[in-house]
Amino acid sequence: ILREGTRDALRAEVTTERRLIVDLANGGEDLADPDATVVEREGARVHLRFDPAVTPAAELIGRITARYPVRDLFVVSPPIEEIIARFYEGEANA
Repeated sequence: ILREGTRDALRAEVTTERRLIVDLANGGEDLADPDATVVEREGARVHLRFDPAVTPAAELIGRITARYPVRDLFVVSPPIEEIIARFYEGEANA
């Protein structure tokens, strides 16, 4: 066993990062924000990585919706697979 705890506790050990997933109404737009990094694009859907300790989700959402026509959006934590991979990376570097 590498680590033990709840999913949220394990995530907190590795990162505070969150994801904002935005479905753009006009799929071809090049969505960008200085406090977020695009990690994936799937047609009109854009996945952004951000740190809510630096930029609260509500602030980022407000800026995005003010600049781009948005059909839908939601905030999620990084996938647990990424969290586990980061634990293994940390162990390999230890």
